[in-house]
Amino acid sequence: MGIAQTYEGLPPSYARDVATALATIDLDVSCGHPQHPWSTAESTAQSRYRAVLHLYAPQDHPDTPVPAELSARELWECPVQYAQLARTALEDLEGWRTMRGGDDEDRED
Repeated sequence: MGIAQTYEGLPPSYARDVATALATIDLDVSCGHPQHPWSTAESTAQSRYRAVLHLYAPQDHPDTPVPAELSARELWECPVQYAQLARTALEDLEGWRTMRGGDDEDRED
């Protein structure tokens, strides 16, 4: 998505498909965890990239913005974590649509 963003926003068909995929995630879930990994990483691409590298290969990438107590796989796979990621992606998607002029063809309302 970042590459498409650089070149005047996302194509309308891609934006629609991403929005449709994100709509399959339940945003109203809850859990007993006080905090989730993604919410502790800064919202910079570099910080989030390092967090994901650490998740999949912690021995190869020990430097992570996620505190050790929040790096358990069960926290990464929690439905609330997915809901947080989906909300952020939907906000970003709306911003990218606006960036490219917010064409009506981007939306299926």
